[in-house]
Amino acid sequence: MKVASMGGSRRDEFAAVQRRDSQVAVRVSGAIERARRYVAVEPWAPSGTLGPLIGASGVLGEAVTALLDALRSDHQAKRKDLVEICELAVELQRLQVKVQDEDVERRLIAIRAASQGGGPHPGETVEDRLRRAAVEMVKQCGFDRAVALRFHNGRMEMFATYFRGDEGWAAECHGYAVNHPAPLSPALLEWEMVRRQRPAMMLDPAHDPRAWWPFVHKYDTHSYTSSPVIVAGEGVAAIHGDMYYTGRDVDAFDRDVVGAYVARLTREIEQQVLIGRLHGQREAMSRLARETEAAVADLRVGELWHSNGDGGIAPAMGRQTAGSPSAVSGAPLLALTRREHEVLERLSAGGTNAAIAEQLFVSEHTIKTHVENILRKLHAANRAEAVAQYLRAIAVPPGAPL
Repeated sequence: MKVASMGGSRRDEFAAVQRRDSQVAVRVSGAIERARRYVAVEPWAPSGTLGPLIGASGVLGEAVTALLDALRSDHQAKRKDLVEICELAVELQRLQVKVQDEDVERRLIAIRAASQGGGPHPGETVEDRLRRAAVEMVKQCGFDRAVALRFHNGRMEMFATYFRGDEGWAAECHGYAVNHPAPLSPALLEWEMVRRQRPAMMLDPAHDPRAWWPFVHKYDTHSYTSSPVIVAGEGVAAIHGDMYYTGRDVDAFDRDVVGAYVARLTREIEQQVLIGRLHGQREAMSRLARETEAAVADLRVGELWHSNGDGGIAPAMGRQTAGSPSAVSGAPLLALTRREHEVLERLSAGGTNAAIAEQLFVSEHTIKTHVENILRKLHAANRAEAVAQYLRAIAVPPGAPL
């Protein structure tokens, strides 16, 4: 097993287990080679990818059995050889116990890692979290392969696939499973898991009608354990894990590990849903504030203007300037409010939204709204065209045709 992204104390624990595993692996390799002088057993060497003791227990068991059979059948062997075979059988048996003890220790670390995590990542969606779950099931919880299935529109769909050290095969299997979703029905093990709200094991998927056949045949699955992801009482996904490369069936401990991991995953997804709702509320309040600010700005502008006798718009007070509405020729420009004239005048001087907002003591969003209104009223395609209309208007004497 390989455990990553865990707390400092668990990293230290696992580092110690890895050091012990490497030392035990050297002893196992040497003992197996000595046994091969007396009996026919497969050679064994530590695996750098899957862990130093992967497969060691099975080879040790076979070697012990073969040595004991040799002792029973070969009565003509030299006494020296018989003594060495006996001592070697005892050593191999002790090494097998040691290997199993180390496996238990690794699995205890895995279940602690499965039940504790750092929480959701900033900006991560629920879909992103489910994809990460398949990776963490392998890297943190010690499974050889893991997948995330989602329940969507009455179907069970493959959502993420991760194999330890075999990305190509994982991608091939994933693509096949994506194209073969399963209708959600009581015939599936996953349906039963959601109903019972607890993890389960599939020990003989090739002959169990509750197994999803693409997962069994394309993934070559011999056994797996799975747990449902239930959020707010509704089943949304399932996480599967198996021990394909290790070469053993899953057991109750594996089931408990995936159950502990999915319990943590569910808490994180619930946090993400809550955070998303809070962000939505905050955005709604911000939008309301911007709309209110724009409405207040328009009301303030309305207080500064009144209708003249000709139906046009004239300032309520103050003298006219070159850029004021009544001094500017052109019917489209007369449709602008005083504030829009101020904004257009500053646009013609090269002002940006941010600079104009600072000059007029309003938000940049309010200036953006004014610019949009100006373009709409002047039928201008962009700011440059609106500025061009404004400059032509203030350059033409009042009453002169444009």
